[in-house]
Amino acid sequence: MQYYLKIITVGLLPDFVKQELARTAPVAISPWRAMSQALNPRSEQNDPILFLLYEGEALRAYLGCLPDWCWTGGEMHRCAWLTGLWVDPVARGKGLAKRLVKEAMAHWEHRILLTEFTPEAGRMYDRMGAFETWTGAAGFRGYIQPDFARLLPLKYPFFKRIRPVIRVFDSVLRPFTDVRLSYYYPKLPNIDYLYELDMECVEFIYALSEEESTRRGGVELNWILGFPWVFDAPPFDGFFPDRYYFTSLSPKFKQYCCKVLDEEGRMIGFLLWTMRDRHLKVRYCYGLQEGYVAMAETINYHAFALRAKMVTCLHEGVARVLRTMRSSPYFYRKKYQQPFMVSKVFGPSDQFRFQSGDGDAAFT
Repeated sequence: MQYYLKIITVGLLPDFVKQELARTAPVAISPWRAMSQALNPRSEQNDPILFLLYEGEALRAYLGCLPDWCWTGGEMHRCAWLTGLWVDPVARGKGLAKRLVKEAMAHWEHRILLTEFTPEAGRMYDRMGAFETWTGAAGFRGYIQPDFARLLPLKYPFFKRIRPVIRVFDSVLRPFTDVRLSYYYPKLPNIDYLYELDMECVEFIYALSEEESTRRGGVELNWILGFPWVFDAPPFDGFFPDRYYFTSLSPKFKQYCCKVLDEEGRMIGFLLWTMRDRHLKVRYCYGLQEGYVAMAETINYHAFALRAKMVTCLHEGVARVLRTMRSSPYFYRKKYQQPFMVSKVFGPSDQFRFQSGDGDAAFT
């Protein structure tokens, strides 16, 4: 049987979601992800954002696109981030994923970017020869609690076989980390928590983002805060998680946003971070150099208070402070680089500069 392609634009999305809710088979997008996509301030009604392959009435594969803008060589380009690539297990090995990626590239004139992709997807993109990898400056990753039973199998499939043994190892290490943390007294600098960005934040970020590739400002960051793709609620019967492949409900997902202020109340930093499965990820980080220490202390305070197991930050200046400060909650710290892939039509990848939350990363 032949596969046929269906393309959903932003304008078609509301009707398509109504149809998806009536399906008993796998669905291609959650209602809240669809709502967020429809309200994307950088999208247009005719933007193709969902590519689907059907075999008869059966959905066999889908791929999402997140419209965005990016700046390279002094020019602004309309582009799209690939997101949510899925292939039905019964149809794997038939090249459907590659076909969807090629369709998306053709419709977006090859102006495609990617981040936080799986190792398997990364290898496929490499084989296609259409992308360059950007890793950027050295960021930071710190480990507060041992979680090797979850982390090692993600990077090395071999460890899946001995996961029970690794769990025992984690449990042996945990009391030692608890004792160490009992002597850690985090300092909270002067901060203001935010539900949405005010004009002071907007102007502060604008002044510090001129060299960035996506330059998300107040409108875009408020959209991210207001319309995430994962909600902090437990899965319920019926729609999730059995009919939608990607996580959309999680009891362990939170977003946080704050200003960091000096002793005179002057703004010296801005942080937006997510907390999911006890991993604190600093998604957007803007700061004056004199504010780097206070921003690092703010991150450490919340990592400790929220009982995070791991912390990730890509901002080079703040990451350097996190790696070197004497008092910290981490039992192990290292440099970390989050890979991004950019289409070769943009030119050399070294002209890009991304934040950890760029693409779809901040939503999940």
